[in-house]
Amino acid sequence: MNKKLIFLDIDGTLTEPGCNVPPQSALTAIRTAQSFGHKVFLCTGRNLAMLSPLLQYHFDGVK
Repeated sequence: MNKKLIFLDIDGTLTEPGCNVPPQSALTAIRTAQSFGHKVFLCTGRNLAMLSPLLQYHFDGVK
């Protein structure tokens, strides 16, 4: 299987707008993708301080 790079926006895509907690279904999907060798990145215009609550979910990187 080909490995993929997956980039996720935050507001309105990964989380509800204004919220810093992704739903469990999104976290499960991310972990499943990672278990198949895919890399999952946050892609956002937020600064690092605004991202800090999301970094606990162990994304493969931030763009």
